[in-house]
Amino acid sequence: MVVWARHYREGLLHVLRVRQDYAIEEIAPGDEAALHRLLEKPPDIVLLDLPPIELTSLVCRLHASNPSLKLIALNREGTEGELLALFEAGLTGFVPAEATSSDVVEIVDAALRGEFHCPPRIATALIRRLSESAPGRRMSGETALTPRELQVLALAEQGLTNKGIGERLGISPATVKNHMHNTLAKLSAHRRTEAVARLRSRMGT
Repeated sequence: MVVWARHYREGLLHVLRVRQDYAIEEIAPGDEAALHRLLEKPPDIVLLDLPPIELTSLVCRLHASNPSLKLIALNREGTEGELLALFEAGLTGFVPAEATSSDVVEIVDAALRGEFHCPPRIATALIRRLSESAPGRRMSGETALTPRELQVLALAEQGLTNKGIGERLGISPATVKNHMHNTLAKLSAHRRTEAVARLRSRMGT
C-alpha cells in the first residue's frame, strides 16, 4: 500500500487489517527500499494514493516490472482522458473519493478475483479506444456492436450480473439480456467471456 497522507494510510490499514486473510505492507511515498522489496517479491495487489504525476510514474514503473500486478488507485478522479491514460499505463481499477471503507474492501476483493473495476463510461471508452487503435480490424455492417452493447459487454467483463449491469446503466435486466443476446450473436460467442475474447481478437489486442 503506497498512500501519501499518513493519517489516511493508517486509517485504511486499520480497516483492512480487520480482514484476517489480508497480509498487508505499508509503504510511504519515497521509500525506495520498500519499493525495491515490492518489485522483488510482488504482492497480489497494490493500493496507490498519490498526486497525479507520481501516480502515473509509479503505475508505469510497477506495470513494467510485472504486467500481471493488480494496481488500484485510491481517491482517483479526473477527466476521461486522464483516467484512460492511467488504465492504459497498467491501472487495474480505482476507488472514487466518495467511496466508503466497505467499498474499498469490495473493490480489492473484486480485483483479487480478476475483475476489472472502473466506471461504465471509462470501460466503454477503453473498448472504443481498442477499436480505434486497429482500424483495419474493425467490425463492420451487421456485426458492429452498438455503443450500448459495448457498455453492457464492458460491465459483463467486470463480472456484473444482468441485474447489476441494469442498475449501473439505468435499464431493466430484460433489456440487458437482449443486448447481451445480440452481442453474443454478432460475435458468434456462446458465453460472455468468449465474447470479450473474440472482441479483443478482432481488435488485434
